[in-house]
Amino acid sequence: MAVAGLVASVGSVVASTSAGLAGSGLATVASAQAADDIPAEGRYVEPVFDEMETTEDIVYGQAVNVDGVTQDLLLDIYEPAGDTIQERPVLLLLHGGSFVFGDHKSDAYGAGPGVARTFVELGYVVVSPQYRLRPDMAPAPHTEPAEMEAAILDAQDDISAALAWLRGHAGEHRIDPDAIVPFGFSAGGAIAWTLAWMPGADARPDAVDVPAAVSVAGAPLETSVITGEPMAAPTAGDAPVLAYHGDADGVVPYEYAAGPCGRAAAAGVRCDLITFEGVGHPAVDPAFVPLLTAEVDVTLSFLAEEVLVPLGFIDVPAPEDPPRSTTTTVPITNQTTVPAGGAVSPVARPATPVVGVPDYTG
Repeated sequence: MAVAGLVASVGSVVASTSAGLAGSGLATVASAQAADDIPAEGRYVEPVFDEMETTEDIVYGQAVNVDGVTQDLLLDIYEPAGDTIQERPVLLLLHGGSFVFGDHKSDAYGAGPGVARTFVELGYVVVSPQYRLRPDMAPAPHTEPAEMEAAILDAQDDISAALAWLRGHAGEHRIDPDAIVPFGFSAGGAIAWTLAWMPGADARPDAVDVPAAVSVAGAPLETSVITGEPMAAPTAGDAPVLAYHGDADGVVPYEYAAGPCGRAAAAGVRCDLITFEGVGHPAVDPAFVPLLTAEVDVTLSFLAEEVLVPLGFIDVPAPEDPPRSTTTTVPITNQTTVPAGGAVSPVARPATPVVGVPDYTG
């Protein structure tokens, strides 16, 4: 697996959010597909494309910003050059920056072409959308909770509009409208988590469903600080989340991710928390990104189990002697602890990532 590009491109992810509620405990999860049954080579786990095509500055919507000005909302699309598949999975890159600053075009905020290329080479389409910011708001961890809530809801509305636009233009861009996965850094991670767990909440009754989400140093806003009502709290049927977090994070405290993951277990929702021991926030701790890169296979396996296999992107061979029972659930621990500066030492994780069998060129 060639993942060096992720280290070089993510660089210093300047992103943060103080959203979330303190808590403790970790969920146990059920493996969606036995790792031994998943192919170990090919599309979606190994680079199969050498070149990337970029379409920039597509207007996907408009919104009134915090200054009362209507602004265009833009997105960029990165895709494998020469790919011929008609329906492809999408990673929706969501940049960080405390909802105060940040840029959907910049690798430094986790959503530029360098970050996209790592996944485009595997066969994914990557989309990086803009969302409304609040330049006069104090960055986390100094943000007023009500301001942070308003910023998160603005961003959730914007990215929901981006999702709706992508689904409406799925044929034009040759993407599968049901296989769009938000993947965010810090503030972007908070948005990804909110997209996964907001559907059904009174705050946004028409929230758009996603099949899964990946958060890097982000956290969900489980309960409204204004009304006290549930917002992105885990409830039965919510999308699974894979979260990476340092337990020494001074910007988005570790318990803001660990608590929701623990509560997800009681709701029957998959939430895998990968803990980087002794590591802080990506914006301030250079140890974070190399450890994240070392865990790329975990990300790819998660995406395969929750999205690619269920939607038929990857064919998994049936066993020679199928068991008489129709379902088997095998609980596994969901936490991987990574010593500071050390090698990845998983407690339990899929043995091999997943791959695609569809025809492709490139």
